[in-house]
Amino acid sequence: MSDRAAFVAAIATAPDDDLPRLVFADWLDENGDPERAEFIRLSVAYSREATAFPPTPDSAKLARIRELFQAHHLAWLRPVYEPLGQPLPVFGPPLPPRANDDRWSILADGRVSLSHNADHGVSSVVLHSGLASAFTLSAARLPTTASLAAAMTHEPLEVLNLTLPAVVRDGWERLDGPHLGRVRELNVRFTGSPGDDVRPAAEMLCDPARFRGLREAILTPEWLGDDHPPGAVMFDTLRASPIRHQLTGLSLYGLPHLTRLLGRADHGFDALRELAVGTRGQPGGADALFAGGISHWFRERLTRLVIDTTRTHGLGWLTDGPAWDRLERVSLSGNGVGDVGAAALAQADTLPALRELRLYQVNVTPVGAGALAASPLVGRLQALFLDRNSIGDAGATSLAAALDRGLNYLALRDCQPSLSPLLVRELSARYGPRIAFDR
Repeated sequence: MSDRAAFVAAIATAPDDDLPRLVFADWLDENGDPERAEFIRLSVAYSREATAFPPTPDSAKLARIRELFQAHHLAWLRPVYEPLGQPLPVFGPPLPPRANDDRWSILADGRVSLSHNADHGVSSVVLHSGLASAFTLSAARLPTTASLAAAMTHEPLEVLNLTLPAVVRDGWERLDGPHLGRVRELNVRFTGSPGDDVRPAAEMLCDPARFRGLREAILTPEWLGDDHPPGAVMFDTLRASPIRHQLTGLSLYGLPHLTRLLGRADHGFDALRELAVGTRGQPGGADALFAGGISHWFRERLTRLVIDTTRTHGLGWLTDGPAWDRLERVSLSGNGVGDVGAAALAQADTLPALRELRLYQVNVTPVGAGALAASPLVGRLQALFLDRNSIGDAGATSLAAALDRGLNYLALRDCQPSLSPLLVRELSARYGPRIAFDR
């Protein structure tokens, strides 16, 4: 193994640790690639600033990151793209992009996101802290074992997004080799028609001999209405595989029979700490989920919970009963929480460890905002997100007062009707980056 490959393997093994990246940057400096070294260091620093509470992103760092990537992206991407048969990107003018353009942007957290024509084998790539960490393979072209290994040797690719045909007569065996043990997150979507048998593909993707490092699985079906939709088949296969013992994160989006599936999740998912559930597009799916509740098994283990549905529901499953002793992050964005739900959260004594609460667009008014502002819960939070709620000046004023009682960061972006410019200026001057009104 070359020195570079050894550094890349170390980074992929600990993707959330900045130190291996910074050591690699020193090695790049010593081996004739100072621009990539600078790009990595700046990306690490900017990511830390942009994801802190409160965020303090440095516009000068962002400008330099953009400049370096624009100047050197072809050289940096070639060793990944060429083995996969992916044409190097040709970035056109930033506005207006066409549907088949190569495009790139810098996300709010500092990651660089690239998207390509879907006819290509690689439809997207994400660079995290200066290095390519995630890519999406489309059904158009499956890589060989050797080509995938070459790409993963050069960059610490550890997130694999697959949009693949359910029935493949030739190609699944190509997804093999020791480099797949580096994959920590697997996001699976199937394309095809109702009635397609996805089980052979699911069994390959749930093989612990292939994906021994897997820690998070994200399942999203491509079609609904079948008796055996692919996401549910994939979940059942996952549940029966020893790989379930490895998973710390599980996301289930758009899967029918969610209550039944979640009932099965408390058998063998020993390491599970993060759960995301989406029911959009399923009439009655959310009702079944909330009527069944979430088992006590989840209360004892979860540190992060995301519920995504358009329906309105009570929050008794979260705010009543035994405590969620480990739950640190909750997102109920897009749900019909309303003022009643906000009051229930404010009065809850079941969330002693909660540090981050996301309530984007949940129909909270000044009444609900006032209840949250007066709650001991909010005083313990590091961050509260109430973007796109009609809280008005009164709600914003009461919530801002919580910043004097321990709340570290408050986001009130795109609140309608708009907050008065005078109030925004006053609160911004008083609290600085601890309160956010603009994107």
